[in-house]
This record gives sequence, C-alpha cells and structure tokens, in this order.
Amino acid sequence: MGERDFDGYRPLVRFGPGELVAWVDKRDRLRGVVPREEVRRQNLRHRSVYVFVWGAKGELLVHQRAWTKDLYPGYWDLCVSGVPRWYESNDQAAQRELAEEIGVSDAAILALFSFSYEDTKNKVLGHVYWCEIEQPVRIQGEEILVIESLRRDHVERWIGTRQVCPDSLTAWRILTGQLK
Repeated sequence: MGERDFDGYRPLVRFGPGELVAWVDKRDRLRGVVPREEVRRQNLRHRSVYVFVWGAKGELLVHQRAWTKDLYPGYWDLCVSGVPRWYESNDQAAQRELAEEIGVSDAAILALFSFSYEDTKNKVLGHVYWCEIEQPVRIQGEEILVIESLRRDHVERWIGTRQVCPDSLTAWRILTGQLK
C-alpha cells in the first residue's frame, strides 16, 4: 500500500503467517491488512458475511460450530458465516463460505443489509445475505458439527434453548424487525 493518507491515518500492511483480512474502521474504510490471528487477539474491527440459508421446504438451516473454531466454539449459528479474505468482495466471501461450510456452490444470494456488532471478543461490520437452496448440504467437519432445519415459526423458541452466536443472533433480530 502507498503513502496516501486516509483521513489522518495510513493503512497498515502487516504480513505474517495465516490468513490475511481487512482491518476496517466504523465506516468500512481500510485501516490495514493483518493476519486473522491479530484481528482476534486485538479485537480489531473487520468485515464478516452472514448468509441465512433456507431449504426447499422454507426451513432455516442452522448449525453447531466446531469446538476448534477461533470464535464462539460449540455455539449454534443461524447463518453460514465467515471473514472475507482481504482481497475478496463480500459477495465472493459469502459464496466461498457456502461452498466451504455446507458444500453449496453457485447458489443465488441476495444482499440484504449491513450492520455493526461488537462484544469483548468480536468487532464486525456484518454483511447479511439470503439464500434459498434445493440441493442437499454436505457438512464440512472442520467447521460444523451438525446441521438442523427449523420452520420459521419455531426459530425463536429454538433460540431460547441454545447458546447462539451473538453476532448472527443480532443479524437475525435485525432481519426479523426486532432490532433497528
């Protein structure tokens, strides 16, 4: 990256081992390209994609995250989600995550909205998508332990019985009009 200023700061490029992701400010401007491990260690704001996947019968596909995940291990997730690589668009990352996590390639996705989420472990600018599929899914064992499908009218009750990823829960609350 060059020496061009971005409203008083210069983007940082820090190369090292591991996956590189975009470190962004609250307005989604690039602050730097850093290893994912550094994003987690310092809780740096980064982009993330969240894809609500609906099956052929109109059921929401939810899954339990693997215990080896670096964030919210073992929690239930309402979305196929992930962090875009620094060079990927959000759309590209959403497609990649669908393929990696549930074996769905070339599915039609619809961008819905963006939101901010912060807690002591995670600080994201989230980009939310909708996807309807008819094909069977294939669990990627390094990412997902189990998948369940829920009727729309059962989702809220189900949420009350599980430890759910708070970022995807926030996206769900916005999607369903429970948060603004």
